Amino acid sequence: MREMTLRRRALLALPVAALVMVFALAGCGTKGGENGAASNPSAGQAGDDALIGTQVQSAVTTDPKLDGAEITADAKAGVITLTGTVPTAAGKAAAEEDAKKTEGVKSVVNNLTVKK
Repeated sequence: MREMTLRRRALLALPVAALVMVFALAGCGTKGGENGAASNPSAGQAGDDALIGTQVQSAVTTDPKLDGAEITADAKAGVITLTGTVPTAAGKAAAEEDAKKTEGVKSVVNNLTVKK
């Protein structure tokens, strides 16, 4: 009889322990910040930024108005920063428009310089 009671307790303890672990691990996924908000970009955001940056880079590289331009597009939280050189002022504006037309871009910081 005593052996049966110990076995029942052991069987009850397993699901309880599993639930405790689930709740403990669930709490590990939260990030600090004001009101529980995430203070760092998530891995998903970083992946989105990489994709957006690549798409903008492709757009400015294939734009015939930007022939001879040397442009780098960096993305952070949907904000694209364009750096490098372009042959004309019209090319600078065209690169900014290419970036703005890319899905996921929230704003563009145009640090391009015109070659002299």
